[in-house]
Amino acid sequence: MKVKEIEGPASVAPYLGAVSSIGVLNVNQGMLRTPVLQNVGGFGERFRDYGIDPDLTAKVLFSGWDVAYTREIAIHHYRAWADGSASSAEQRARQRGYVELYAAKWERHAPPDLAWKARRLAWRAFQKTTGLSLNSSRRVLGMSSRDWCNVMTGRYISLLDPILTRGQPYHLLQRAPARRRPLPPDPG
Repeated sequence: MKVKEIEGPASVAPYLGAVSSIGVLNVNQGMLRTPVLQNVGGFGERFRDYGIDPDLTAKVLFSGWDVAYTREIAIHHYRAWADGSASSAEQRARQRGYVELYAAKWERHAPPDLAWKARRLAWRAFQKTTGLSLNSSRRVLGMSSRDWCNVMTGRYISLLDPILTRGQPYHLLQRAPARRRPLPPDPG
């Protein structure tokens, strides 16, 4: 489900969701059918807080299921900025650890390739040409800057996604090719 941050520095973004170090668009509040969650082995116990979502997104995607965002904002997220706990040094340190753990776990399944590098360069050129910042509220051809970024830099999102998902309640559909799927599915 698409998530909008309500307070804090990310509240200027049209919605949350960033492409990971391996090109997966992370889902920050996903909904899964129980059999899918059971098949992928549930949540990774090594990940806590905000590390759970990127790991679970990769587990689902690399186990052969498609992952998509709802087109509309479905959740308004309050991260506890008001009481200061969301920005604690301890949480930032844990987050850095999750990023390192994620990279160690998943980068072998999705090493960088020329096509993905070209997509990221194309996003930078598009951004420079249009003057869009990642969190701009301006829309170009009906899409937010974050939509453009995710389509162009999301390794498993078709560049034709805006056309292929037109009229659907979802978009930013990700599908990992079979050659990228680890065998057997990673339980942790």
